[in-house]
Amino acid sequence: MQEPISGVKYANQRGGGVSRSTIAFLIVVLAYLTGCGERTEGCLDTAATNFEVDADRNCCCEYPQLLLEIFPRTDTIDDAAFRANDTVRSDVDTFIVRQVRFVLSGFEMVRSDDTVARVQDSITLPLVDGTSFITTDDFVATRLSTFNYPVGTIESFGAYDSLRFTV
Repeated sequence: MQEPISGVKYANQRGGGVSRSTIAFLIVVLAYLTGCGERTEGCLDTAATNFEVDADRNCCCEYPQLLLEIFPRTDTIDDAAFRANDTVRSDVDTFIVRQVRFVLSGFEMVRSDDTVARVQDSITLPLVDGTSFITTDDFVATRLSTFNYPVGTIESFGAYDSLRFTV
């Protein structure tokens, strides 16, 4: 057995020292005080553009927007493309092309392993019978004078090999 150090009082000795219950109480109080800081709200989703590693409460995540850039070409090899103000003749009538527009939808970004990321936004469309229909809100109406179109929110990240959509 080791000899006690002279002048030091131990918890099990009468007349002083710090008891185990006092030490336990101090540890609990210290843990409580260090855990009482103000909680920080922020986005805890790593796929979000505003991910905050220091946040305690999840809120307000913002995700990347798919932006479509279209560069229309009016020059073709066989010169069969319609251009604004072109005249088109049929057996019955003659038409002048004033505008060329397309509606695109059903956007899918595809990885090499064929996994797909889709737009997450939705829209509620009213029907004639008074009911409604919920569908993906990724409709883009193109014009020859506009080249950038926001398509919608994508809650995914990574490298993609192709983009599919419906005209």
